[in-house]
Amino acid sequence: MASNSNVWTVPFGGGVGRVMKLGFQPVNISAQFYGNAVHPAGASPWGMRLQIAFLFPKLTKDQQKMLLEQKLKQMEQPQTQK
Repeated sequence: MASNSNVWTVPFGGGVGRVMKLGFQPVNISAQFYGNAVHPAGASPWGMRLQIAFLFPKLTKDQQKMLLEQKLKQMEQPQTQK
């Protein structure tokens, strides 16, 4: 049984996210911001969450073949001097 001193936390807010590649590694990057309409005394009235999830998709044989062909084409292209 909860004591009478317990107070609810009621968050509201939203966030954004995106799946993208860092080099060859696909990642899911997201950020969420929210305020607490109701919160216990001494608790923060707002919160933030930043997340990076590394993705390791399982490729089909056709996808593996296509990826290898793309890498071979990149290797065959002449390298430019910087």
